[in-house]
Amino acid sequence: MDDRLLDTIVHELDAQSNKIVQPIMKLIEILNIDIFVLLKDEISAKWECTYKCRDLSEQVWRLKKQLRESIPLTDWIDPPAKIKSALEAAQDGQIKESKDRIKELELRIEGLEVQLRSLRERLMRTLTQNWELRYKCRDLSEDVWRLKAQLRRSVALSRSREALPWKKPKTALERALEMRIEELEGRGKHPRRKARSRSI
Repeated sequence: MDDRLLDTIVHELDAQSNKIVQPIMKLIEILNIDIFVLLKDEISAKWECTYKCRDLSEQVWRLKKQLRESIPLTDWIDPPAKIKSALEAAQDGQIKESKDRIKELELRIEGLEVQLRSLRERLMRTLTQNWELRYKCRDLSEDVWRLKAQLRRSVALSRSREALPWKKPKTALERALEMRIEELEGRGKHPRRKARSRSI
């Protein structure tokens, strides 16, 4: 074939391919724009996730470094079974604080129980003393009542004695004479009985 004919065919093929390719490229551009619009949120989220992952990786690296620097050499030689998380450590702290608080309350309760026992003993002693004082007061009241009665009788007796004339105590001779007189008077009142006794 002639070179000119080949050039003409190639030129025509290029022209036809351009006619076909240009609409396709425009369509691709339109599709790319639509896809970007549709996937804009997902792309942004992926970008944020990428940076977050990078930040978290750096934070993990720093924490591991701090952990290595803070753990003693003995723990590296004989490491603990499990390293506690922040939540577990916080819970352990709360548990320890609660136990300390419970111990403090138990000590306060023991102290209050001791005070309560002391108060009970004092109360029993006070009740016993009050009971004894109550009976003593009752006994004293009875004694006062008896003394008042004796006083009233004594006053009445002394007043009656003051009302009677004062008599001088009789002597032995006077009492003997009175008895002799009474004997003689008795004989004078019953002469017949004596006469009969004589006749018999």
